[in-house]
Amino acid sequence: MVFQSCYKEPDFTNFDYETYNRVVGPLGGEINFYANYGDDSENSVLVNLNIPESALDSVMVFNMYQYEDYELVLQMKDGYSEIGSKFLYFVPFYESEGYHERGQLDLSYHLSVDFNEPVTVSYNFLADGSGISDGSWQESQLYYDHYKKTNRSYQLYRIKIPKLDEWGEADNIYVNWNNQGYPDGYDQTDLYYIISGIWSPLNDWGTGYFSLENWEPVQDFNLNSDENSISFDIYNTDYIYVICRIIYIKAENVPIKITNSVEKLYPTLEIERASFNGENYTIFLSDNSYAHYTKNGEFLYLIDGNLSKSELPWAAQTYINTNYPDDLVKKVTRVQSEDWNPHEYEVLLRSGIKLFFGAWGELSGSFQYGFEPSDFPADALSYLLEAFPGEIINNVTFDNENLLDPIYIVYLSSDAKVYFDGTGSLIEILYYRVDENELPENIAEYFSTNYPNTAFSVINYSLSGDGSYYDISLADGKWFRFDDDGTLRELEFNDVDESELPTVINSFIETHFPNKEITEIYFYSYDYGNDEVYDIYFSDQLNIEFDPGGTVTALYGNNLLHLPLPLRNYIQSNYPDENLLFCSFNSDAYVSFLGPDEEVIHEWELFFEGNMWLGINEGLEFVYLFKYEALISSLEPTIRNYFSINYPGETTVYELANYYSEYYGETIYFVGLYYDTFFVFDEAGNLLDQYVTTKKKTRISGVKKSIPEKKMRSKRAEVINKLQEK
Repeated sequence: MVFQSCYKEPDFTNFDYETYNRVVGPLGGEINFYANYGDDSENSVLVNLNIPESALDSVMVFNMYQYEDYELVLQMKDGYSEIGSKFLYFVPFYESEGYHERGQLDLSYHLSVDFNEPVTVSYNFLADGSGISDGSWQESQLYYDHYKKTNRSYQLYRIKIPKLDEWGEADNIYVNWNNQGYPDGYDQTDLYYIISGIWSPLNDWGTGYFSLENWEPVQDFNLNSDENSISFDIYNTDYIYVICRIIYIKAENVPIKITNSVEKLYPTLEIERASFNGENYTIFLSDNSYAHYTKNGEFLYLIDGNLSKSELPWAAQTYINTNYPDDLVKKVTRVQSEDWNPHEYEVLLRSGIKLFFGAWGELSGSFQYGFEPSDFPADALSYLLEAFPGEIINNVTFDNENLLDPIYIVYLSSDAKVYFDGTGSLIEILYYRVDENELPENIAEYFSTNYPNTAFSVINYSLSGDGSYYDISLADGKWFRFDDDGTLRELEFNDVDESELPTVINSFIETHFPNKEITEIYFYSYDYGNDEVYDIYFSDQLNIEFDPGGTVTALYGNNLLHLPLPLRNYIQSNYPDENLLFCSFNSDAYVSFLGPDEEVIHEWELFFEGNMWLGINEGLEFVYLFKYEALISSLEPTIRNYFSINYPGETTVYELANYYSEYYGETIYFVGLYYDTFFVFDEAGNLLDQYVTTKKKTRISGVKKSIPEKKMRSKRAEVINKLQEK
């Protein structure tokens, strides 16, 4: 997009300003680029260039451009960067050649200009918000979901524009020219490739991979998130600038708890990268699927985005063809989770509508961005007119992911979001960017007393029937939630110093891990201080969680030295030849299903090379051993003899489980010779039972949930009935 008006300084008599209205030279001056051509007012200034005297050696013309690509923004959001503005750049040129016909391939090279003095750029990156097309749901979503959420956690980055031959023979970003002899900005394909990192110094043009290789942080800038403006200095014309938040995490920096989980759940896949949005981790895997985890490392679900429409269940294909015959299916994803999920398939249509389907193709919900306001409930419209007089409805989203409980989300011009149920009754109001002067007196006093020198980053206020609260983020990353009356409900700190750790925690670390370097300490407090956690990360990927009393509540590691001393000694004594690959501890306990679907509960879970699992309780007592592809020669002598006599050609068993069975009332060896043929032996190796099943068994393990005793008894009875039937 080109903005052609400007402030005409200084006055060079040799130039006709009717033609050259963006000219500046050695005397310096200012150039304004306006959001709306023909509205040369202070309120519509998009970019101001303040060029000091002697910054240029000769007279030059400047054009300013903003690059915007909806698909690129979404691709960058998949594990790279959350974009908060358009991509800003300048194209300098010495003169216009005037109107003449040019061929489509009539291009010129990027002109690199070094300034003798820094040039100050003031960028009001939302000044042209009125230019958003109401008819394009992509543009609307881009604007309201990305650009309007800018806060102090965003940074300024610059992206290198290559000069001729800088990255290789004839490598250069091209400039398109219009029939008036002015540049029309850089070639769109070139921009896409250098921003995405596909084209970079280390990759030939068009053959690289998505990366942030070309991105550099700008150290000095002044971001005013309240006014949606930023100022910074530029020293040449060789960069594109963007306001964003980098969310990219290298594979080797993924928390060890998540790394262990991925290795356990998806042993044939590799972690390529990850991202963290403040709430959840997204782990991008080598088959283009991605797994979601909580910030505490608990697995949520896996999304496979490699599907096509033809791979949907037939009922889903029929529904789409019948109800949206003229719409195009842009993307199909499948969600896989440990729990039942009503939305196993998600289908994105070109119109912006999302459809959700269950495992058999039954419609389970829908989502529509850009819903027509006149079509939603009259009660909701009446409420908005009364509660928000004079405000403009920027957008309405219809969220029907739960078919029985649809939700309307209304985006207002004040940045408030208002939620209504399917009947138009108010659910919640969320106010973005509350001014700090609007905070209740006791909350404001809390921060002036405890954090007098730390600026506010974002203040949100939520008002609902279930209660109201403030979410407050500080510029240093601290986060707080207060009730409406000023009571502190939750907080999260990400910059705790070692000196602030309770003595009992330091003592534990010194005893069990004396030579390990701490890299990060987080502190979480929930439920009005009733649930508090210190989350500590070490340089070798060890991660330990403590309560304030120094009790370990969780631990995640990947080698023997990551175990506390007593357990380390236990493993060295009982399994001296086994190589520990990862370990985890959870004070809430894990539950594993072994044998004929029997539950075993344990706090420690250890995984060794050779597909061997070991469960240990908090008192360091053996709970279970499980191994895939176990050698028959490694089994207990009596069991080994049984298979050598009855199955003389076999050398391995499909699976082996050793644990205490509630059904048999003793410790057993549960052996699957094949995936469907199982044998049960007692500790002495005597055969107790054997059966064949058509169900392929896999070991399942997860964090223990609170199960009522009645349900536990029912579950055990169900297992016993199954065994008796067999």
